[in-house]
Amino acid sequence: TNHQIYELEKRFLYQKYLSPADRDQIAQQLGLTNAQVIT
Repeated sequence: TNHQIYELEKRFLYQKYLSPADRDQIAQQLGLTNAQVIT
């Protein structure tokens, strides 16, 4: 959804590289699978 994309972009602006743990956390928060949150 647009909201999910917005949240991800916000995170990427703040932190250019996401660690696997961050990816897991974001995936959980947004209800996505890890594969969908790969940078």
